[in-house]
Amino acid sequence: MHFGQSKNELHPGTIYTLTKAIGLLGMGFHSTIYSLFLRDIGIKQDQIAGMNSLFWLTLILAELPTGMFADGKSRARSIKIGFLIESASLASYSLATGFWSALLSEVLIGVALAFLSGAEDAWISDALSSIGKFEELKKIKSTAAVWSAISALLGGVCADFVGRWLGFRMCWLIGALIIFVGFAVACKFMRGQGEPSDRLTKKEALKASFRKLKESRSLAWVVIANMCFGLVYPFNHYWGQFFDVRLNGARLSGTWIAMYTACAVAGYSIRRLNFKRGREAGALVMMLGLAGLGLSVAGHLPGVYLPLGMIVIHEIGRGAYVPLADVFIQRRIESGYRATYSSLNSLLGRSGNTIVLAGVWFFSRSLPDGESKIVTIWTTVGGLLVLASLMLYLFRPKTKISVVASTPVPETLPAQN
Repeated sequence: MHFGQSKNELHPGTIYTLTKAIGLLGMGFHSTIYSLFLRDIGIKQDQIAGMNSLFWLTLILAELPTGMFADGKSRARSIKIGFLIESASLASYSLATGFWSALLSEVLIGVALAFLSGAEDAWISDALSSIGKFEELKKIKSTAAVWSAISALLGGVCADFVGRWLGFRMCWLIGALIIFVGFAVACKFMRGQGEPSDRLTKKEALKASFRKLKESRSLAWVVIANMCFGLVYPFNHYWGQFFDVRLNGARLSGTWIAMYTACAVAGYSIRRLNFKRGREAGALVMMLGLAGLGLSVAGHLPGVYLPLGMIVIHEIGRGAYVPLADVFIQRRIESGYRATYSSLNSLLGRSGNTIVLAGVWFFSRSLPDGESKIVTIWTTVGGLLVLASLMLYLFRPKTKISVVASTPVPETLPAQN
């Protein structure tokens, strides 16, 4: 995970990968017990979707203010605030007793992730630009994806054991402690790097972001793709209950290992593959299609191993999509408004998450809880994602770009290998 820097200073890629891995380790500590915990405190399956719809709504409403704060004040400070709020929100989840107390914790997590989302990508992009190594971005993003997947895998396996021995509430407390360690790491190592070369005011950054989105067909296209990516999230909320029944109450750690190993492999593959710059759109569409195909088929197969195989395909698709989409965006925006634009992109793209989960709640609320309800939801959203990927392929941008450290060249220039 060391990318090479002076002995007295960590490489920005190492700092970024470390904080991302710690964040995923902390969040992983409730991944395998999440839906089981909510079930135990009396929250129904459709209420889980409704609650998460409100979580995403909170996040997207907080996106622009926090992105503007990161560009106008400090990206490092935004990341530190995000870690601190996230730690407090996970601790509060350990006290949840029903829908409303769980919703309060979800809202706090949404605010925390809004502080982190735009600032992290902007920080690493400009930290690399400042030392003349922007070309390492894809390598670092994919490496971070691998280590994050490994961390989430470890957290999920530990949560499975801790939850059954010490109770589900202890998982939330341990997760909160780990996230606080991330806050401490950010305080120690994020000192001066990753800030814009020309700091704009909040208003200037917002105007520049809207102008760039309006002018770039590629960026508008990836916003729509990110909205479609929201169709994967109903999987997150129900896989625990689905496999808990299929395994007759046995531990979920084996299932979790298979799923997140697939994520790690997907992240590593992005590091190894050399997609031509400006032609990543086809790869993004392919990953969305894989995610949708695996999800739409999984619930219809018997036993444990066949559904799990399709879920592995689903995880490979979504695990590769995220770093690819991040690099696609960062190559097309400039230093001064990176965090604001990233937040604008998240606001628009993640609105799909809110719409999807609100739709799942609305259309499934009359169905009785159980495996058939989960299969119906997965089949519907997976099929829609396959259809969306086909449409995105037909209308994919065919523009090409040449890349420099911080200022994109007009997209009409020839692509370079």
